[in-house]
Amino acid sequence: MAKDPQPDQRPPMTPYFAYSAACSIRQDWPDAPQPTEAALAVASPVFDLASALARFSGEHKMLERFLRLFRERNSSTVAAIGVALAQSDALLARRLAHTLNGSAGTVGLLELQCTAQALEKALGVVLADTRALLCCEHQFFALEQAWRRAQAALAAQLDSHAEVAGP
Repeated sequence: MAKDPQPDQRPPMTPYFAYSAACSIRQDWPDAPQPTEAALAVASPVFDLASALARFSGEHKMLERFLRLFRERNSSTVAAIGVALAQSDALLARRLAHTLNGSAGTVGLLELQCTAQALEKALGVVLADTRALLCCEHQFFALEQAWRRAQAALAAQLDSHAEVAGP
């Protein structure tokens, strides 16, 4: 009879899946437990250069272009989500969070991706029950914090290198 593997014998989780597991929101929201700051810090890097490079076939210059494009196109997204939430427009806030989730994942900003995904899921529940909108405040606060860390990671990655020339 085979024994269950010991915790230290299990294959390690990739940073995204570990972070995603720490951030998952059950459908019985708002009673779902929220991950602790310590769990989030251990589970995922703010920026995963290795996975981002893998998506761009190891092409550093191409990744750098996409990182700059991400920073440019999403500079006001978190603020727009905040405005939508303040106006009780859960549908717009969810759409913006969904877009941020996908684009952050593409460029390797794992923490931001997972936090946007958590807000998107919470807003899905809100659309079913508009009284739950107040429960999204802490999800939005977490998104703002992840956005600040993502901006710092982008600055460290992009602003320390010379600008990419050409198209």
